[in-house]
Amino acid sequence: MKLAQVVKEFLDIDTANQYADRMESMKENMQFDDGQCRNSWAIYGANWDLLEDSLEKMESITGLELIPTYDYCRIYSVGETLEKHSDRPACQVSVTVCLRNEKSPWEFHWDGGSYAMEQGDAVVYHRPLIHWRDSNPDGMVYQSFLHYVDANGPHSDCGNEYLKGAKKHNK
Repeated sequence: MKLAQVVKEFLDIDTANQYADRMESMKENMQFDDGQCRNSWAIYGANWDLLEDSLEKMESITGLELIPTYDYCRIYSVGETLEKHSDRPACQVSVTVCLRNEKSPWEFHWDGGSYAMEQGDAVVYHRPLIHWRDSNPDGMVYQSFLHYVDANGPHSDCGNEYLKGAKKHNK
């Protein structure tokens, strides 16, 4: 099993735009400065439908039986960085999906590689992979993070975290 895998066109452009537009419309309800990215907007639970709809694709990519954990979204400002980190156990298998780049593709880095993400592209990665982003060169970037756990793994009890809170949006 690869620790990180690039998936071009994980979402088609129209679908990516729909989710980015949703995020833009929610900006006033999003948290600014989530402690990890001080100049960006973020929110939990905005794309739970994308989390559910991507389950089969993620199982096909990883070869694992997965349980959705939660989704998180961020709108990155110009100049924003993401420090090197590893995600918590509930993020055993994750995918970061580029919903929109207002300007240039922005590079997503991980130990052993990097990829400049175009709209609709994704990187699937497995915990405890260290990942980060250097300074966003230009334009806002709309990103969605979908997290899953292996149904047969040690963190399966972390599954369905998103169901414990209210689902915030309908398709």
